Amino acid sequence: MSLVAMLTVPMLLGAGEVGLKLEAARSDVDEWPTPRLEKETADALERTSHQKWSEHYLVVGDEVRGDVSVRGVFAPSKEGSGFRFTWQLMTLDCPPMSDVVGFDFKSSALAPNSLDAMAVQLAKRAARLLDKARSKRGASCIDPLDLPPTPSELEMMKIRETAKAQREFAPPPRPPGVPPRGPPVERPPPRPRPIPVRSEPVF
Repeated sequence: MSLVAMLTVPMLLGAGEVGLKLEAARSDVDEWPTPRLEKETADALERTSHQKWSEHYLVVGDEVRGDVSVRGVFAPSKEGSGFRFTWQLMTLDCPPMSDVVGFDFKSSALAPNSLDAMAVQLAKRAARLLDKARSKRGASCIDPLDLPPTPSELEMMKIRETAKAQREFAPPPRPPGVPPRGPPVERPPPRPRPIPVRSEPVF
């Protein structure tokens, strides 16, 4: 796809936002060292994600999984004229599906507006791939609830059952502020009460 074609593609609304995980952006062009290319590409994905017509958001860090991972390579075109930015896309949930898309540039001068246009089209391609994967999820993926428990999950289940049984047989908790009962105090047996004797008069 040429840069001119990218700029003239209408901004169609997609089925929703897709979380793009930028895994890497490698450069085989001397004017673009890889660290600089990665930064500029990430900035373009971040900038375009804040537009009202955006179909994506940029996933950063390992805490958030994301929907589609992307890896890009910027290199001279194999045809001998111009340059090509080739992207590999991979869904991060079941089912795993992949796609490849390339963007052609006449020169190595990757201006911010050119990178933004590429980021928009890359997000659209990722959204279509994600929709395709989701449509096949019911037939291709196993519900995690249907899987047998792992050994670690079995061990945790045993621990929970043991703790539950111990709670059921334990004495009820003492109300707060009530001191614990000590051993019963032995009291001496009661002494017999004296029997009163009535004296009767003698005549």
